[in-house]
Amino acid sequence: MIRQDLDVLMPRLKRALEVVESERKKYADKILHDIADDVSRLYEKVHPGEGLNKISLDLDPVRRASLEIAADFQGQQGAPPQAYFSDSHLDTLGLCVFLALARRETPGEAILVLDDVLGSMDEPHVERLIEMLYEKAGKFRQSIITTHYRPWREKFRWAGSVMANVSLSS
Repeated sequence: MIRQDLDVLMPRLKRALEVVESERKKYADKILHDIADDVSRLYEKVHPGEGLNKISLDLDPVRRASLEIAADFQGQQGAPPQAYFSDSHLDTLGLCVFLALARRETPGEAILVLDDVLGSMDEPHVERLIEMLYEKAGKFRQSIITTHYRPWREKFRWAGSVMANVSLSS
């Protein structure tokens, strides 16, 4: 290829890249905005009345591969949860984002796999998280949840009819 051809082609390629990047970011932002309310509802099931409201999820327009999470917390609008929340609260928030994304398309055709999601939680939150996961897991074709948390296994073993379709393995 001669230099003149490259001089004509390069600006067009750069413009095509700008269009692709812009459309990809718009698409990702739309998905994040679509799931934000679902994330809030899921989070509230595990942490009722703890003050996190109006969760927003946005891509940082300048930084690459970044997700900005903000919420109304204790009257402060747009507060970054990572500045105020414990590891268990942040872990729960991340799990809620994951579940909201997984439920977005066709959960009845999806297999949900969660590996040891309870590591940093205290007992009252564990109970509510288990209940929320059990409720949401039924929406998927199959749900596989692994854990080292023995009380969770015992809860399913002895829970009776509510969790009758749960199978356990050691």
